Amino acid sequence: MYEESANINVFFCYTRQDYHITKEINNTIIKSGYTSFIDVDDLFPGCDFVNTIQENIIKSKICICIISKHSARSSWFIKEMSYATSIGKTIIPIKVDDAPIDDSISSILGHIQYLAWKPKYTENILNSLIKDCINRDSDVVIPSRASADIDNEIQRQIGRAHV
Repeated sequence: MYEESANINVFFCYTRQDYHITKEINNTIIKSGYTSFIDVDDLFPGCDFVNTIQENIIKSKICICIISKHSARSSWFIKEMSYATSIGKTIIPIKVDDAPIDDSISSILGHIQYLAWKPKYTENILNSLIKDCINRDSDVVIPSRASADIDNEIQRQIGRAHV
């Protein structure tokens, strides 16, 4: 759970249809002592949600992208994932179903290996990944496109989405 003054270890990119599995994965992370940001739980009435989301992506050490059959249909999932990638965040994609990964997601995350979520088998793997990523001196993600181009596109899309 997010606290205003807390450092955010993990930012979750997900679709609302996948909230239940995101919450399950988040519970695993919280039990291990990490902090997280999930918009449904951590955005409050009256806040500027676009700026709050961007600020928390920036604050986070890791971005976990929950990939499912619903992901490609969510423009916000794509925007958040693109923004996190464009600013060099460490990305841990977690595939939660057997649906093929959509081209719109592959074009952004195609070079990053995903973790197939099987709750009883992958909780320890996920916690180890997070620990390793948090203990790194710097994030190691090579954006799939030029960061400035993605940032400009995200800003353009976000501006258009709220006009």
